[in-house]
Amino acid sequence: MTSIASSIIHKFNSIIDSLPADHDLRDLLSAPEKNFIRNSKLGLIDTVRFVLGAGPTTLKNELRSFYVDPKDSVTPGAIVQSRSKIKPDLFRYLFFSFNNSFPCNKMFKNHFVYAIDGSKLNIPYNPKDFSSLHKGKPKADGTVGKGYNQLHLTTAFDVLNSRYIDAVIKDITLYSEPKAAAEIVDHYVGDSAIFIIDRGFEGANLFEHLKQKSKFVARVKDINCKNGLMRGLVFPSDEEFDVDISLTFTNYNRKEYQTQKHKYKIIQKYQEFDYLDENTHFYDTIWRIVRFKIGDNFETIVTNLDRNEFSSGDIKYLYNLRWGIEISYRYLKHDIHLTSFISRKKEFLYQEVWAKLTMYNLTALITQKLEDRRENKKKKKHIHKINYSNACHLIRDAFKKAKRKDGIPPDLDTIIIKDTSPVRSGRKFERFPNPRSYHSSNYRIY
Repeated sequence: MTSIASSIIHKFNSIIDSLPADHDLRDLLSAPEKNFIRNSKLGLIDTVRFVLGAGPTTLKNELRSFYVDPKDSVTPGAIVQSRSKIKPDLFRYLFFSFNNSFPCNKMFKNHFVYAIDGSKLNIPYNPKDFSSLHKGKPKADGTVGKGYNQLHLTTAFDVLNSRYIDAVIKDITLYSEPKAAAEIVDHYVGDSAIFIIDRGFEGANLFEHLKQKSKFVARVKDINCKNGLMRGLVFPSDEEFDVDISLTFTNYNRKEYQTQKHKYKIIQKYQEFDYLDENTHFYDTIWRIVRFKIGDNFETIVTNLDRNEFSSGDIKYLYNLRWGIEISYRYLKHDIHLTSFISRKKEFLYQEVWAKLTMYNLTALITQKLEDRRENKKKKKHIHKINYSNACHLIRDAFKKAKRKDGIPPDLDTIIIKDTSPVRSGRKFERFPNPRSYHSSNYRIY
């Protein structure tokens, strides 16, 4: 039987190998007329593969792992020079090329289900990069603490196929989660989809972008909150309900509209709403609002899903699927090592983010196909699944060795399948958000 992991890795490598032959991609190089036009020890393919396969260790150790024979190895400076010839968009192109080569197939009622969420990435400290800099907090003695730098990553994640489908990367002072989400939705050109978003993305402008392009399920602040989109609206009950609400958005800030908050939503000058301008002063819409109880709390959902096709139970199920993107961030940061950057330059950081997203998709695709093939999933007390953390390391190592003679173990599928972990349903953990500044690791960075 053909190894699933080997065939997928080899196909991915063939996509990478085709990069130099595609002249349309020359614009994705810093200097298309002169970059990578001569044969050299470190060409475009090796540079791309090195960035994709980079792990959490030092740059010199990464080179030692990438090149088995020390005679073939290059210096850290050579890697830096070679990477400077590549724009981050080349890795973005590779990300989409991989997804297009391995189409997703799992759907819910003929719709793909995508969760949109964001995460902050701590990057090396650079006080001169003001767009990504958090200034230090004032101390009691009047001094100011050391600042730190961050990027913000907003992603769309296919929760049924465990794969990232798009991303927007911004410096921390320039990002806006609703704008980034709207950008992702506007770029989407695939089949019918349902986008799921959480309260951090609450906003009428984004909801209408979603409504124009696809279906959506959005958790918003509850009807009893003093602020939020639900404020001022009239509902049939303060318990569970499923109703349609007609709203009119206007940029007229007049008393006659201010006193009818159940019908009119006034868009202030500082607020963004793409469907009103100096010639268009009213915009009508209908939202389906569903409120249900989870545990001791009520959750309020805004959606445009058809009530005849999607029950309130379906909406609860869909929103529950959103947790998949939270789990993916854990693996992306700690097992794919998104937080372990091997560079300081902003362009290089963007390269690594796209590279890590692609490697996550590679790992997720292989493990999901092996999971579908695996037998005897019931073991002892709990159902078991493939240990994703272990699979990440095995697949990254196989990817780096794929070009070598007998590089990928013929029994890689078996090795991945053998290592499983129990699925304990119903477990709940209290979350303790703990914002952290970047911990310098200069020994890793050239």
